[in-house]
Amino acid sequence: MYKWYCDDSALKKNHGDEKRPVFLYGGILISREDEIALSNIMKKIKSEYTGEHMPFKYNIKDVEEVYQRFDKQAEFENLKKDSVAWRKRIIEESLKFDYKIFISVIENFQADKKDQKEIKQNLSSFMFSNALMRVGLYADEKSLDYIQVILDWPEGNDSKPFDKEYFYAYNKGINSNSQEYYCGSLNQLNFDQTLYYARCHHSNLLQLADIIMGATRDWMETELQNREYSIGKELTQSFFSKFYGYPGKILGRGINVSSKNASFKKFLLGAIHKNIA
Repeated sequence: MYKWYCDDSALKKNHGDEKRPVFLYGGILISREDEIALSNIMKKIKSEYTGEHMPFKYNIKDVEEVYQRFDKQAEFENLKKDSVAWRKRIIEESLKFDYKIFISVIENFQADKKDQKEIKQNLSSFMFSNALMRVGLYADEKSLDYIQVILDWPEGNDSKPFDKEYFYAYNKGINSNSQEYYCGSLNQLNFDQTLYYARCHHSNLLQLADIIMGATRDWMETELQNREYSIGKELTQSFFSKFYGYPGKILGRGINVSSKNASFKKFLLGAIHKNIA
């Protein structure tokens, strides 16, 4: 049994005098056995800083309210201070396990339009579908026995766009725009009929997906700004081998960029080659 845990992230890309958002959606595919073992390791690391069931995220400030609610503000301050150390430890421990990373990326050309909430929702469901197809290709390639897809609960509490994409992918092997999945319908590839949702606060593997997505976003931003170093870049370089398609086919498999984003795709291809070399 395998599970694909998904989360989202975003960065800003300079475009003349503007900054366009670039959205990322994806996460990690891991076996149930490895999930259990890695979750226990994450609990052990957490227990050195706070309670083993408290949430970690790449940007720990995103869960400050949870620590305040449980009267753990002092522990939260220590987590902020030691964020480089625990993020490194979690990633280093994760590398002992055989998981794969699948991420879809799109640059938003409609950043000047008013209804950004609807635009982002549409782009997120599109990215989900793109990455899901790559998971299907991998499942077919490796003859995986059973796959569940677990998403972090959607922003705005609206799961319908994701439910719709999964329904089409599972039953018809297409997306909601009638584009065919290269892998065929998911019901022929041992995917669960149901799309699942969880809260990142309550799931160690969603928290790992968040850390990986946050680091990948940070790496992209670092490359765009021509900076030499960031913790995200260091972490991403360490888990490059976990991207589906590594080493020669990461772009298009492990990292999939919308065909409309030709310049961003070219940039990422160069960044990947530079970091792998």
